[in-house]
Amino acid sequence: MEQSKEPIILHFDFDCFYASVVENENPALKTVPLGIQQKNILATCNYVARAQGVKKLQLITAAKKQCKNLVIVNGEDLTRFRVVSKNIWLFVREFVWHNLTERLGLDEIFIDATEMIDFNMSQLRFQPGSKDPSFFRLSRNDPSAGFPFVWDELPGYTYPPAASSGPHSLLHQRLFLASHLASFIRTQILTNFNHTCSAGISTTKLTAKLAGSVNKPDAQTLLLPGFEAAFLAGHEIGKVPGVGFKSAQKIRDKVLGRTTKDEEIEFTEISEKVTVGTVISVITTPAQLEPLTGGNGQKIWRLLHGIDPSRVAAAPIVPTQISIEDTFRPGRITCLNQLTPVLHQLTLKLLQRMHADLIGPGGEKWLAHPKNFRLSIRFHTRNRDFARMSRSGRMPGYVFSLSTPLDVVAERLVREVVVGLFKGLCTERKWELQLVNVAAVNMADGGGGVDIRDMFSTLRPRSESWENKEEPTEYLDGIVNNSQQYNSPPEKEPEPIKEVKEDEDEGGEQEGEGEEVVELEWGDGLSDSSVEYGGIGSRGFSHNDPCPICGERFPVFALEAHQRFHQSETEIEILG
Repeated sequence: MEQSKEPIILHFDFDCFYASVVENENPALKTVPLGIQQKNILATCNYVARAQGVKKLQLITAAKKQCKNLVIVNGEDLTRFRVVSKNIWLFVREFVWHNLTERLGLDEIFIDATEMIDFNMSQLRFQPGSKDPSFFRLSRNDPSAGFPFVWDELPGYTYPPAASSGPHSLLHQRLFLASHLASFIRTQILTNFNHTCSAGISTTKLTAKLAGSVNKPDAQTLLLPGFEAAFLAGHEIGKVPGVGFKSAQKIRDKVLGRTTKDEEIEFTEISEKVTVGTVISVITTPAQLEPLTGGNGQKIWRLLHGIDPSRVAAAPIVPTQISIEDTFRPGRITCLNQLTPVLHQLTLKLLQRMHADLIGPGGEKWLAHPKNFRLSIRFHTRNRDFARMSRSGRMPGYVFSLSTPLDVVAERLVREVVVGLFKGLCTERKWELQLVNVAAVNMADGGGGVDIRDMFSTLRPRSESWENKEEPTEYLDGIVNNSQQYNSPPEKEPEPIKEVKEDEDEGGEQEGEGEEVVELEWGDGLSDSSVEYGGIGSRGFSHNDPCPICGERFPVFALEAHQRFHQSETEIEILG
């Protein structure tokens, strides 16, 4: 059979995920306008509310003014959303060979279905116009595991619209078959979890994600090969995953013949739309994009032309880091007395996540334990500098006690470790904090001897193009692990603290207090529909890419050498 090398990528986006979780808990809310509140904004709202003019990420006051009968449910505790997200992901993961499923936030999943599609293509005969059922096999070894489908009944939509009997090339056939797989998975999610989702089918993660956003909710779109450029041309530049807010605004300015200083760029809804088609008609070389995108001209040029080599990364079982952060309005956190309760709250949440994600079935054994605690902060500045400063030290042994109440552990950890890290970072007498992030980093196995990152050194390579932030995972429940129970080691003096100033992802947060952001090594987002897309989305690319082991950012050309340093380290503690 003729070979086709293009990957087959499916993207699933759960519709109004937070609202859908709440509606499943209380079905009476399905027919009323519903909004999910985080701090002073709507994280999302259902389609009943959207039909009445309510928008996600809208201020609560504005949303209530727009819709008098809007029902508001507090969504700042993400626990129930994480649980549902993890259960759906684990369910979908069972259908996919080699576990090639990659979570993005709590509500998106990528699947690399290339091998599944090619195997079925070798077993099937393409039958355009036929109404006879064929059978898609979900297993190589079990011919009864699968589902029936009809070649000529294309599920969902195509771009551009096309007759179902049209595709005849091998790539068309493979994508046609993938549409049936996407439809099957969407049906299984709806049947087993009562959640609808939208899906995109294409040959790259970039185009699959964008295709899935065309026909929402509860639908799917296949982007036919050869039409990628025309498809992208109609998208507003800021909607392209990988183009950050600041870069998008600078590109608009270039196209419209105006200039906006960095400090004048506001993170608000854009009134003047500029499409990708217009951009590439005015900006004709990657070099012209370089000064507009912080040196990412080549990357963004490729994305605007539909070129995306990044791959779906098989998610490992144990996260290599867990972090939680919050953001604050100017004037909210200006002294240690105001900061300490915040540190306690974030640290307590971090410990709760560690217990949820790193302790095995029965709650008796640590599957892994982090060797370091990291504190990152960012100050409010006039020039809208999004750089973070970080310090880390050894994670104390008492953190791994399974008998001490977590609030007691959190209070001690803040008093003995976290406050000291902050004082080392903040040397100014007057300051205003915009962001605080606490993280458990540098995982070792539960026996205390093997670093988790070494366990996954032979896994499929991480995708390279648009993940400048890590993809999500929520999956330790029910995992069998043979590691012995971790007994708290003798407490040691903290190792010398290291400090780094990190380039924050382009774009930053909106003004005002931000919602809790829960990050794993793969980047747990928190909106129900892509606040962040790994490195793609509202924040876009950072100037440097992060090391997947420690999180520190380096130019792409230096990243490989830096990772070899980790492989050779022995007693050196890494600043994550």
